[in-house]
Amino acid sequence: MAPSLGLGPESTPGIHQAKEATEAINGNLLQRSQNSNAAHMTMDDIAEKTGGEAYYNTNGFAWAIDRIVKQSDLYYTIAYTPSNNHADGRYRKIEVKLKDHSRFSYRVAYRRGYYADDAHGTQDARSNEDPLSPLMEPSMPNFSQIVFRMLMQRAALNHESDGATAGQNKELKGALDRYSASLAVSMGDMTFQQGRDGAAHGNFVFDLVAYNDQGHPVNWVSQRFQPVLTPDVLAAYRKNGLQLSEQLDLPKGSYYVRAGIYDLNSKKVGTLEFQLDTKGKARPTAN
Repeated sequence: MAPSLGLGPESTPGIHQAKEATEAINGNLLQRSQNSNAAHMTMDDIAEKTGGEAYYNTNGFAWAIDRIVKQSDLYYTIAYTPSNNHADGRYRKIEVKLKDHSRFSYRVAYRRGYYADDAHGTQDARSNEDPLSPLMEPSMPNFSQIVFRMLMQRAALNHESDGATAGQNKELKGALDRYSASLAVSMGDMTFQQGRDGAAHGNFVFDLVAYNDQGHPVNWVSQRFQPVLTPDVLAAYRKNGLQLSEQLDLPKGSYYVRAGIYDLNSKKVGTLEFQLDTKGKARPTAN
């Protein structure tokens, strides 16, 4: 008679240990799955509220990057003025609807809301009457209705702030580096009104803001220009561009600088954002 395989009481502890180990593994897998699903739900929620798209569980980095690049090239910029202009720091919802949505299968991705700037925040620190102010927040898309070129470099002057600071933040202290911004604005994008004096009258606002890495404004300039150009000067500017210059003092560091022009005659706008490093060299940033 062949020997029988022993499955008696002496083998029970091993079976129990294997069962407990299996249950522990299954429990860990379930917990990991629940944690992963929760993380994905959080990512999806953040992406939905900010107008983005979450990517996970994929090794196709090239595909994801290519999709992001293509989507970033196709967007509309919509601006509006809130009916509630009270800067109370509260969350304000935004809703964008498509007309005749049933006829199309489009999916609209957009930011679902924003926090109204606090009454003591950056908007009031600059100018409430500045039409460019809402468009000068860091990392906003660049607007190209007005095309201009800009060179920003460190000037020769380095000094201790003595009350004669270049820029409108008068609370800057300590050693400051002075930067000079030179612009050439395309005259074809600007509107000049013909006056009774035979000259061309312009009316526009130029803003220049330097933000630190945390997105807080360090120094800024908001200047309104109302040039009166005789026919010969106007012809020269049409050839070479309208020339502007401003100066800004900054402590040593790296900044994101945003420049903008708003034509009050045509309501057109142009903005440009770039990074300024501690060596005073400017390089464009992608939007």
